Amino acid sequence: MSEEELEKNLTEDEYIEYWVNKGVSQANHTVEHRQLSKQKEEKFNMIVEMTVPWQRNLVMQLIDDIKSIENARSSIEMDRTIKLIYDNEHRLNKVW
Repeated sequence: MSEEELEKNLTEDEYIEYWVNKGVSQANHTVEHRQLSKQKEEKFNMIVEMTVPWQRNLVMQLIDDIKSIENARSSIEMDRTIKLIYDNEHRLNKVW
């Protein structure tokens, strides 16, 4: 089954999951993504190292919270974008 046929037969939730997984998979294989992720992690580690020892756990927890917020925001934006694409494609298919 071609990708196009597969997309037409998916529910909205399946369509979103399919494209999120595909996008994440493709992004993980790019050099830019790996470099940016590495740089970001190095900066977070530098912040932790610069923190006085008795505050390190708190700083690491704050960094984890920041990462969670970033992931949630990205996920919501990605879901909304994919839903718009799904709605547009299915509206167009009904017209034709």
